[in-house]
Amino acid sequence: PLESISPRMAKKGMPHQICAGKRPEVRIRVLRQAGQLRIPVTTGILVGMGETRKERYQALEMLLQLHRRYGNIQEVFVRPCRTVSSAEGVTPRADPAGDASAMVDTVRYARAILGDIPVQVPLLRGAAYYGELLEVGVSDLGVMPVMGNGTPVEKAWPSLRTLRANLARLDFTLEEEQALRARFLKDAWYSEELAPIVRKRCTIPTE
Repeated sequence: PLESISPRMAKKGMPHQICAGKRPEVRIRVLRQAGQLRIPVTTGILVGMGETRKERYQALEMLLQLHRRYGNIQEVFVRPCRTVSSAEGVTPRADPAGDASAMVDTVRYARAILGDIPVQVPLLRGAAYYGELLEVGVSDLGVMPVMGNGTPVEKAWPSLRTLRANLARLDFTLEEEQALRARFLKDAWYSEELAPIVRKRCTIPTE
């Protein structure tokens, strides 16, 4: 994921000061190479790292530029985060509460510029104000451990029945997401080596 486009994040006392692999130029180069190789990717940004509103917008605009050139971005996530100090430095960690106003504003902007690219906010990261996020443009709830994948979480997941009912009250329908989205399946954005697995696990559109 891009996380941030700001080189300030790598300065002393900032979240990426000890994470050379998270520098914007490195992340952008990887995304560009994935596009050149026709590899579908999920990427996105973090909110609450010390970045400005302008920097969040610029990061989303960079992802749009990359997608316009290569067309390989499956979805863009917007995730809240907080910084946690440790002996090794300062690192970002997910904060389930997040900054509601910043998150809603960022999702609204993402939806306004990204066209048909789905916008994702993991359900538990914005649970307290998820209705607002859905209204301004979230269309992807992120990965849910419905099969018990052992992913540690800071809050219990709602049951599928509860989630469907809550979404229905907001006039939304819950649908299962495939490993590759329909357009990438239809246009065969996968290698011949992966084809048997893809065909076995995914429903490939015929039209």
